[in-house]
Amino acid sequence: SEEKIYRDELYDEIKDEVESIIDSMKDLNDKEDPDFNDADFLLASYAAALKVITTYKNIEGIDIPYWLSQPRDSKEENPIEELINKAQNIAYDYLIPDGFDKLIWRDLSKEERFFVRGLELEMNNIYKVGDYQELARGFGVKDYTNMFQSFRANSARFMTPSEFKMKFIGDEGFGSTIARHLLVAINEVGKSNSTAQGVSYLKSTFQKNNEYWYKKPIMIELLNFVSRIEYIGHMEHWKEHAYNARLLREALKNDGV
Repeated sequence: SEEKIYRDELYDEIKDEVESIIDSMKDLNDKEDPDFNDADFLLASYAAALKVITTYKNIEGIDIPYWLSQPRDSKEENPIEELINKAQNIAYDYLIPDGFDKLIWRDLSKEERFFVRGLELEMNNIYKVGDYQELARGFGVKDYTNMFQSFRANSARFMTPSEFKMKFIGDEGFGSTIARHLLVAINEVGKSNSTAQGVSYLKSTFQKNNEYWYKKPIMIELLNFVSRIEYIGHMEHWKEHAYNARLLREALKNDGV
């Protein structure tokens, strides 16, 4: 197209194209044996961004032919590459685990999204370190190896609540997230055989400005996700924690003002 387009308009078009292509790929995916994985979705988002960008000859402030002809290792900051990287970020934001509430997904921190999607990888029998590294890169999470019980080549897996215990609580990044505090609460339920201990921990952690009450829907959604692991055969090390997550979820649901 000869018409000039501004970057924010172009970004909106790229977002629509990326989401549309992911939707169509997800529709084709077999639930039991998916044909497409994260790498495929990312490649598709890259192609979607290029498709939109090359539709226009005139993008505000960008010399398209010049930048498309530049080598990947050029020292100059390439605005086309920047748009493509944004497309990959859009893809990661849009790749919400099946059944997870979309609005709550938006409220999660990048570390929490990484943790949830990483657990989903393990639920799908994926243990390659490279897959977790790619996921972290996509979410922009830099410090994450301390979340893992094992980070060996083909046996990567996160720590369970009983392995995490109180490690890194309150630290920057994952250590100060709702998800991290929920792992403590799940462990408290397991140690005491009582959901009261877990609820009490969460209430004392989030007592300031009544945070507990408005963060409760996020907690319930995260616990709901973790509780699914209970019935996954190859995740025996999570079974008891997933069961306790389910009990804690119900306790939070029933906890009135």
